[in-house]
Amino acid sequence: MKRPVSLLFLPNEGTEGDQIGPREAFSELAREGVLSRYETFSYLIEAQRHGAPAGLELLRDLVMRTRPDVLLWQHVSTFPVTAPFLVALRAASPGTHLVYHEGDVYGRWAKRLPSPVRVLMAAADTVALVGAGEFAALARSVGARRVVYSPSSADTVRFGRPWTPTSTREFDVVMIGNRATSRLPWGRLPGAASREALVRALGRRYGRRFGVFGRGWTGFAGNQGPVAYDAQEPAQRRAWVTVNWNHFHTVEGFFSDRLPISLLSGVPHVTNYQPGYEVVFGTDAPLRWARTVDELLTQLEALLNLGPEATIALGRRAQAFGRERFTARPVYARLLEEVMAGAPKVQ
Repeated sequence: MKRPVSLLFLPNEGTEGDQIGPREAFSELAREGVLSRYETFSYLIEAQRHGAPAGLELLRDLVMRTRPDVLLWQHVSTFPVTAPFLVALRAASPGTHLVYHEGDVYGRWAKRLPSPVRVLMAAADTVALVGAGEFAALARSVGARRVVYSPSSADTVRFGRPWTPTSTREFDVVMIGNRATSRLPWGRLPGAASREALVRALGRRYGRRFGVFGRGWTGFAGNQGPVAYDAQEPAQRRAWVTVNWNHFHTVEGFFSDRLPISLLSGVPHVTNYQPGYEVVFGTDAPLRWARTVDELLTQLEALLNLGPEATIALGRRAQAFGRERFTARPVYARLLEEVMAGAPKVQ
């Protein structure tokens, strides 16, 4: 960025401070002088304290007082933000660049856009999404004028912690992810059927050497039950290789924060392919991907056949790659640069 900018960050938090990654990144950017001023307003917490209407008024008053260069609002879901309020918010500081950051993926049929997300996308100067292609098109269809891609990231407080890789491990392969079901065929999340097919295939092939952590896998081979968010890394380090199959598996460039978490664990990772991965990761990344469940099984077997020494070395490369590219600090720094530079729209 050509000059330091002031930032007001509105994190989506159930407990104040639990958006560790972006808070950590912005605090570091402020210490470095990239941000001239940095404040947070945890809008869900303020709504719990004062009620949503009063919490939104507190936000408007804060914007009027501080007039930040950038207001970055994170994932509102069904929080009751309305178009009239956003008009008033923009009037409180006309020079503020409003950025709406959406870290979830939505579809046209399954998991449709909530009304507050729609109105914020339409009101924002920039909409930042964790996927491009069809997801960017969906945002534009509800009024988003400028859309940029900003991938999912992981924090370095809970993940990428020091570790001496072990020479023996409980599992050959571990997967972390919930089983998504629906009573309606069209209501099931895209990619859910492939995820389930992968778990079944891994259970058949690896038996007790396979572990799947998450909700909904009761009765499946390898079921380990749910795992706490900040306990994912120890679970992954119990295996030689980790795998995943994303929901919304056709969205260009999309992956959840589970992929950066997997890289930071220091264990080699295999995931499903999505359009644009060659651009996002490069063609020589310490990460494997596959277009089908059978292809993923082949990739996995090839990694397991490398032997412990080579697998540990690949895991170290993956951890370094994840830290450099997909932790919160580089991801949010790039987003701010794009916002202030007027980056081209995602196609």
